[in-house]
Amino acid sequence: IPIAGPAASRPRGKATTCATARGDRAKPRRDATARPDAPRRARVAILAPPRPPTLTPPQIALAEDKEGNRLLLRAMLEETYDLDEYETGPDALVGMLRRPPRLVLLDISLPGMDGVTVLRRMRTEPALRQLPVIAITAHAMTGDRESLLAAGFDEYVSKPIVDEDAFLRVVAAVLDRATAP
Repeated sequence: IPIAGPAASRPRGKATTCATARGDRAKPRRDATARPDAPRRARVAILAPPRPPTLTPPQIALAEDKEGNRLLLRAMLEETYDLDEYETGPDALVGMLRRPPRLVLLDISLPGMDGVTVLRRMRTEPALRQLPVIAITAHAMTGDRESLLAAGFDEYVSKPIVDEDAFLRVVAAVLDRATAP
């Protein structure tokens, strides 16, 4: 349903004065589109249907020291998730305490504090204790997966990540498990 509003905010064809960034007045200028003989038109607004509330994408903390790996993971995740990126273990802990994510992707070989130690510290912090954590690591020897899962990681993904769809399924599954009743 159209709603008629007030007529144009200023008469057509009249000079207007503009203020500059410094606050002083600039020279008057003419409204180039105005014609003195043109009729004044009422502004019309059309009411749009209300927009559904936007869902906030799940926040993921990514702790990875190598820029190339962060770039790759960002490219895979940024369309669906809100990412907070950290380059060191201590930075990740501080950042996650300030803004707890819904999921953590944690490299094992981080400078300052390795990923296993970061996970242990997370489990002592009430705000981080229950967060799901996926180990993202180049440690892909026999037994590495089992030892990382035994250390308390919820899932394990080896680098390099060659199957983007499989990786995204793991991320989605871990998030689903974390939010399941």
